[in-house]
Amino acid sequence: MSKTTRLIGAAIDACAGTRGSADTPMLLQTKYQQQFKCKFDEIHTYKGLGDDVPKLGEYFTKLAISCRDSLVQGYLPIVVGGDHSSAIGTWSGIAEYYACIQQKVGLIWVDAHMDAHTYETSPSGNIHGMPVAALLGYGYHEFTHILSDKQKIEYNNIILIGIRSFEKPEYEILERLGVKIYYADEIQKRGIKVVLQEAWGMLDSRVDRIGFSIDIDGFDPEFA
Repeated sequence: MSKTTRLIGAAIDACAGTRGSADTPMLLQTKYQQQFKCKFDEIHTYKGLGDDVPKLGEYFTKLAISCRDSLVQGYLPIVVGGDHSSAIGTWSGIAEYYACIQQKVGLIWVDAHMDAHTYETSPSGNIHGMPVAALLGYGYHEFTHILSDKQKIEYNNIILIGIRSFEKPEYEILERLGVKIYYADEIQKRGIKVVLQEAWGMLDSRVDRIGFSIDIDGFDPEFA
């Protein structure tokens, strides 16, 4: 990576229904080193169960501290997972840093799923389906109060792109909060470039910094 970025690995797959994504950072570092041509500055590995909320809270907090401290030191953190629960730690740390310097963070969330469940609404109980809810202040206390009790992302400062699979309860909460959502069929009709430009323009008028959180299933499977 460049001298202005810090590459952080989030080796966690316990929060997903299917295991294996935790191997990604290490595989990129070793087996695919020649193609990847990047070196991780640090890799945080989670060793525990996917329903151990206190232990997960500790893990996400460590990841949040790593992201926050990277910004303090003048580096832009780029986090590679892992399942998408890693976003809880990533954006908690980034939002905390910018809140301390009185700046707002906007988030473009590229994913096939809304990831806006809480423990009360999730059919599976898998925490990789909860990070958006946590960042908006809903769900387990251990996930919503990382580094501070502040809501990490404001409702009108997150935009979901690529959604094609969701359950009614998470749709209802995002609809009630007024979260902007671009569904997959709209992107197919209008084109991803137009949608991204529009989403960026919306956030650019409201926030000081814009970030991307991307789940690979947000891409068309033909190209992923």
